[in-house]
Amino acid sequence: MPATDESLRSRVFAAHWINQDKHRLYALICEATKWSKVLSQVIEESGILIEKHLTPVIAVLACYDFLVSEHGLQVGKNNRLKICFNKYSARLKSAFNRIRVRERQPTIQGWRSSINEQIMNRKLIVHGPGEGQIHFEHPRWIRLNFLMTTLEWECQHGALQGFQEIRDVQELLHKYRANDKVFARDAHVPDLVVIPPAHNLTQHPSYEAGRIIFQDKASCFPATLLNPQAVEGNIVDACAAPGNKTSHIAAVLQRNCLITPSPTRYLPMQQIYALEICPHRAETLKKMIKKHVGQHVEVRCIHNNFLKFGHYDGSEEIGAILVDPSCTGSGIIGREGDLVTEPELYLPRYPAHNTPRGADQAGRLKRKRSAKGECDDVEDIGRGRPNLKEQYDLKFTSLNMESKENPEPPLQRLENLAEIQVQLLLKAFRFENVHKIVYSTCSVHAEENEFVVLSVLYERGLINDGWMIQPRNQQVEGMREWNRRGDLNQVRRWFGGFGGQEGSGDEHVHDKGYYDDQKLSYGFSDETARAFADSCLRCEKWTDEGTQGFFAVMLVKRRPNLLGSWRVVGGTGAHVEPGLPMGNVPGTLTEGEIESDWERFDGFDDRDLEDGDMDGDVF
Repeated sequence: MPATDESLRSRVFAAHWINQDKHRLYALICEATKWSKVLSQVIEESGILIEKHLTPVIAVLACYDFLVSEHGLQVGKNNRLKICFNKYSARLKSAFNRIRVRERQPTIQGWRSSINEQIMNRKLIVHGPGEGQIHFEHPRWIRLNFLMTTLEWECQHGALQGFQEIRDVQELLHKYRANDKVFARDAHVPDLVVIPPAHNLTQHPSYEAGRIIFQDKASCFPATLLNPQAVEGNIVDACAAPGNKTSHIAAVLQRNCLITPSPTRYLPMQQIYALEICPHRAETLKKMIKKHVGQHVEVRCIHNNFLKFGHYDGSEEIGAILVDPSCTGSGIIGREGDLVTEPELYLPRYPAHNTPRGADQAGRLKRKRSAKGECDDVEDIGRGRPNLKEQYDLKFTSLNMESKENPEPPLQRLENLAEIQVQLLLKAFRFENVHKIVYSTCSVHAEENEFVVLSVLYERGLINDGWMIQPRNQQVEGMREWNRRGDLNQVRRWFGGFGGQEGSGDEHVHDKGYYDDQKLSYGFSDETARAFADSCLRCEKWTDEGTQGFFAVMLVKRRPNLLGSWRVVGGTGAHVEPGLPMGNVPGTLTEGEIESDWERFDGFDDRDLEDGDMDGDVF
């Protein structure tokens, strides 16, 4: 298939010829692809492809719904697809069960877990040159839920029983195999351990009870960096689903209550507001919070757009906010574009005697070549153009699920996402008593990371209101010891292009990818750029640190003292000077524009990593 510079998700949501619910269609494509090897065998054994209106792709998708999905094939009883699959029902189920017996899978749910585990192992495991040697490039991170368990208990009675402790993640990556029973404590995030990836603990009682949570080390940085204290006011997780970061905030808060002398020594008195704009994910968020937090900390799950959030009981007491918005997801291991992470799509072959004209036996539609050697449209014999089913099949396969390219996202897409990210971050500053904000993404692109923060501080003038990046030496223990910092070259690039006068040649320097010390505008120096970059935290994927790609930074409020200088505000934030007004900033997108453009900009975040609720019944 041809290479493309867009993700599968982007192509599905941009395809105007798709009339179904695109969320469900995308989920169906992902799940059907995982099962396609099995389903292709079922389809071939049943002989259903002799039906003229069926194509291999349509057959795989419909077969997934018919045999695997809990909801079945969701079409009308007179739909010819439903009639066709009911006609072949006995053959399809018989072939499916024969394969299930051969695979020694007593239940579909267990089979699903096995397939997901095989795909995960293909993502994370690389086979070494020695016989039986299995090495891996990315480990499995487990956060021990401080609200419910301890490392000692898990080692003696829980998920880590029988595991041997080793020194660190580097030793685990370089000296051990993917199925060795070893673990290492993390040096930067409390209650975080790492194990080899071949261990599937999803069926373990500790996981089912919420005592352990699968969460990459990088995504633990925001709550660790925020480090909420018992006397700092209420906390907001602005884009909360599925809830891992929210539950981590609750755990950090509880830990701080236990170690910090205060009237609320053992029980946090403040609330955590967890916001989610999507109703389905808001329900998932509630379930996750109930499972992982329970009654230990008060968390209010709210189905609302953060841009519209404001006048709730206690909102005036908000002192800390986490903004982890949708992004390109370019740092996530296992998304489109990673060389070893693409599930392979298997398509069934037509019966040899029934291969339609214009298609080869594997069901691929042939193209006619012009005199110039270029491919023309697929020809439907007798009409000179593709029929509707062939068009659907061709366009579906052109979604290119097998692409192994890792292209840069289009510049326009980055700019659109960055614009939304800026608006969400600006909203956080409008709560008058907030005094610290963590901004994070699972992206590796400076346009979504350093540039967003720089734009808010300097172009939108927040630095004049007393806001600053928290310096590295003031960051919480563990975070200040993390050595991978912001992208200095990109920060220099932004500073070099900031504030250029029209026609001077400097206004687009940051687009050209270079900068000049002598042209740093508004009195900025290279020292300023270095200090900013050193205050940001970055993670990169496929390193011996074992993390995914990530970015995090904390902004803190300062206020002038009697001598006219600045100091960082702490405590409850009750004396912090008001930030921006609650209205829209001139020249920015409105809430409605952002909400309506969200899907068009193809945002990605942690909520898209959710394993459950993937059945897509669209037919």
